[in-house]
Amino acid sequence: MQLDRERKFILLASTLASFLTPFMSSATNLALPSIAISFKLSTITLGWTVSAFLLMTAVFLVPMGKLADTIGRRRVFITGLIIFSAGTLASALAFSGASLISFRLIQGLGGAMIFSTSIALLTSAFPPESRGQVLGINTAATYTGLSLGPVAGGFLVEHSGWRSIFLVTCGLGLLA
Repeated sequence: MQLDRERKFILLASTLASFLTPFMSSATNLALPSIAISFKLSTITLGWTVSAFLLMTAVFLVPMGKLADTIGRRRVFITGLIIFSAGTLASALAFSGASLISFRLIQGLGGAMIFSTSIALLTSAFPPESRGQVLGINTAATYTGLSLGPVAGGFLVEHSGWRSIFLVTCGLGLLA
């Protein structure tokens, strides 16, 4: 499959974004004990650090898809990456459990914007005969992020602390 410059960037950005969100979710689960110690959180409050992201993503997925159809997929996708990265950086700099939960809500909004546009960007940018291949690459990135999250997340938490998961993910989000 021969790709022009624009299609390469669309595939790279979409694939990296599809890697980031499951990586963040699975890596964060490993960081929960460290986060609980850091902020002295109860089990219920700690659960909200995970649930906040998932809740915002679920609530805003369909509205962001509609917004993308109205104002443009690329615009919503890029804005989603910016919001996701900003929420990720803010999560790394969180000063309390409540602030971390709030920043994870912002991160979830960005995640909804990414989820709702990523595949649509690929299917609109690539011809039908290439779609199976690019969607396969994108799906592989999703499952790679899900699989590497616990391994890389555990390594990062062990050697650099829980905030490092958010910092690494923020850097990758900005790269995308």
